[in-house]
Amino acid sequence: MTFERLRPWSKKIIEPLVDMLEHSLITPNQISLLGLIIAILAGFSFYTGESGYIGGVVLIALSGILDLLDGELARRRGEDSNKGDLVDHVFDRYSDIAIIGGLAAGVGQYLVGFIAVTGVLMTSYVGTQIQAIGFSRDYTGLIVRADRFVLIILAVLIDISIKVTIGPFGAITWLLILVGVGGHITTVQRFNNAWREIKS
Repeated sequence: MTFERLRPWSKKIIEPLVDMLEHSLITPNQISLLGLIIAILAGFSFYTGESGYIGGVVLIALSGILDLLDGELARRRGEDSNKGDLVDHVFDRYSDIAIIGGLAAGVGQYLVGFIAVTGVLMTSYVGTQIQAIGFSRDYTGLIVRADRFVLIILAVLIDISIKVTIGPFGAITWLLILVGVGGHITTVQRFNNAWREIKS
């Protein structure tokens, strides 16, 4: 999708925060940990159902800001490292599991949630595995992390405001289906891109 293209614009938005924290005692890893905690709280808010949706949206937006902030702060300070990258990716995956798992459990769609979580994890795994065999990390595909954040927020807001039901499912379940199918398609896309590079 297209939301990943907005990353340079979003980095400009958080630049004042980076300026403020550049000379502070707060470390990028501490920001990553805070982002994980907030993502887990977002997942729990979604799990509680409609009463927690607004809180979940606010928390997931804050988690997304922190996800950008940790890397930008590390680069500004010249502290970006393999250790920081490892922490960031591991925490990001736990955040994804918490948020998507919370959404799925909140609407009782455990099978759909399983498909969504595995799609997300495989998308990330293939991207890092491509990097592990010596190629550049692949962030492309049908649905990437920035897309998921935006789609989750939109689906939750739609579910709160107009209660759309298409066929047997509401907006949240259709979101999970989209994330799951899109994640597995993205996995195949990244695999194929790498396979062509390996053979060439």
